[in-house]
Amino acid sequence: MANKMKILEDSNMRNTISTISMNIKKRHNISKYSDSKYGTKISKMLQDLAPNMQQKIASEKRRMEQITEGVLEGFDNKMEGLCESHAKVRKKCVEDLEHKMSPVLDELQQQLAVIEQTGTKLLETVDQQLAEIRTVRETNMVKMAALRYMHSNFKQVF
Repeated sequence: MANKMKILEDSNMRNTISTISMNIKKRHNISKYSDSKYGTKISKMLQDLAPNMQQKIASEKRRMEQITEGVLEGFDNKMEGLCESHAKVRKKCVEDLEHKMSPVLDELQQQLAVIEQTGTKLLETVDQQLAEIRTVRETNMVKMAALRYMHSNFKQVF
């Protein structure tokens, strides 16, 4: 795998050298037929520079990797800080809500106690009224029975 990478890098370097050479020839109006000695000299100079270029490319690549690692590490640190910050904010919000809702909850509990007491009193009152209604009903039923008896006796007499 390392060999293939080296071959690819060498191939890329040759392509880069030939591109640079072509650009120099075009810029200085050098055709490949007119001054082959000058063209060969340029190619030779570029080939001599190739190891330096490879070193520069490698060092630039390492520098970019270091920068990338630094950025990623910084990003991770920021995310970690944001998570911690979020947890602190969330905890503070919960505490604030508990603090603000505590009086409201106490008041609601007091109101609920009052409602329960009122409901209990109402139920007792309703029970008393139902008992009175039953008593009146029973009394009325006794009276009705007596009236029926009297009515039936009255019919028999007349």
